[in-house]
Amino acid sequence: MSRKRRSADLSISLVRRPHDLVTLGAKRAAAAQAIALKARLRGADAFYVWLASARDVTLCTLDREMAARASSFCNVAAP
Repeated sequence: MSRKRRSADLSISLVRRPHDLVTLGAKRAAAAQAIALKARLRGADAFYVWLASARDVTLCTLDREMAARASSFCNVAAP
């Protein structure tokens, strides 16, 4: 189920080089799926939460719903 769309001005793109390419294999997909089910997140959001948790970095998001649901898995901050 998708959430209501918010205005485009809430989208922020931060680019830092060099980029890290993160592949999604079976183990990582299963870990992200577990987070999706526990936190009631969509697939891509769950992967971002898993990645922040796995890399021990803060997840930066303007999405309040995602922030609230992700906070038990990783540190979350607004930009």
